[in-house]
Amino acid sequence: MKRRAFPLLDNREYNSRIEKQALAQWWRGFEVVLKVRCQNGKNPVVFELSRQKYKRGFPMVRSEAPICVNSTANNNSCKQKNSLNPLTGEKPDQALADYSQKDSKWDVQRAIVQQMSDFLFEVQRFEKWAERMDGCAVSLGFGEAVDTETGEIKPKLINTHFCHCRHCQLCDGRRSLVRMNRFRQVLPSIEQEHPKARWILLTLTAPNRPVNELRAQLKEMNAAWNRLRLRKEFKPVLGWIRATEVTQEKNRKDHAHPHFHCLLLVPSSMLGGKYYVKQSEWLDLWRSCMRDDSITSVDVRAIKGGAMRGAVETLKAFNYSMKVDELITRTPDWILEYMEQVNKLRFIAAGGVLKDALKKIEEDATDEEMLCVDDEKESEVTEVVKRFSWRSNEKKYRLQKGWK
Repeated sequence: MKRRAFPLLDNREYNSRIEKQALAQWWRGFEVVLKVRCQNGKNPVVFELSRQKYKRGFPMVRSEAPICVNSTANNNSCKQKNSLNPLTGEKPDQALADYSQKDSKWDVQRAIVQQMSDFLFEVQRFEKWAERMDGCAVSLGFGEAVDTETGEIKPKLINTHFCHCRHCQLCDGRRSLVRMNRFRQVLPSIEQEHPKARWILLTLTAPNRPVNELRAQLKEMNAAWNRLRLRKEFKPVLGWIRATEVTQEKNRKDHAHPHFHCLLLVPSSMLGGKYYVKQSEWLDLWRSCMRDDSITSVDVRAIKGGAMRGAVETLKAFNYSMKVDELITRTPDWILEYMEQVNKLRFIAAGGVLKDALKKIEEDATDEEMLCVDDEKESEVTEVVKRFSWRSNEKKYRLQKGWK
């Protein structure tokens, strides 16, 4: 639909939610159909919105601003011209990266979320997820944080909306940090109750299979894990946390590589005493439990320096099976099939003395917790003083109108 088809939205102050949604969808490249009605001679009101075909292709291509042909390092006129807003001729609003350098990462992460959302809209799959991601962190409210030690005032993010979607880059990464912090909080009590216990990081793999068989393969691996827990060699294990990770095979692009990362709390005798299990024995055990002799290796290593070192690696896969920034680089067909296969599956489990700890770790992260994961020191925060909004055409946050 051409621009002239939106006089309803352009020529008056509108407050209808559906009208705002229509304009937002049109700017993102959709053809939009609006149904309008007038009552008692009042301004026309949109009462229905339907989105038609998507007009852009995949993958999303970043468009760069035109550059002056004669521009040189000393050509100030070209610099000044390029710094102006091409639509209004005015100086653009302040960019978030200029306001707070440490928060410039939000531009990169939000762009990945936008790319995933646009892709799902384009292929018309998982559109509910796409809608949620499209509205994730579109506005960032910053306050002034006062360092309690130095008295220095720094910008601090104190307000935004997270979509909590499974494949959202922003939410995925922040949930991982929240769960990492929760694990740090419960770890001292675990080690206090079992002061002589040690930690083992065990990685279990399976032969790669086509991604459309991933769900069935994960079911087989879960069954094999349950058989492994019943073996006498596993009996001394005090507690365990198991996370699932899936990657795409490099050589065969339609294949997936699932594997388990397992953090085991064990007595010291499992590392060189009565209950010691060699790496070759772990391999034989896993082959037997998987009922597959083609498995060639397992990785098992003792963790030195406490649990957190191994937990960092294990908890990377804590949220779901793949980091979103890695997922978006895969082939489109693989992405869609992968999402279909892992939909509504849990990718973390625990047992023994770590089972209760997992319940605390796995509780849904709140927006407040996800906002605070970047805090290095406690600080006193005032109210919102600046608000930045996402500009999808520029792929960056800029100061919202009405805020100085």
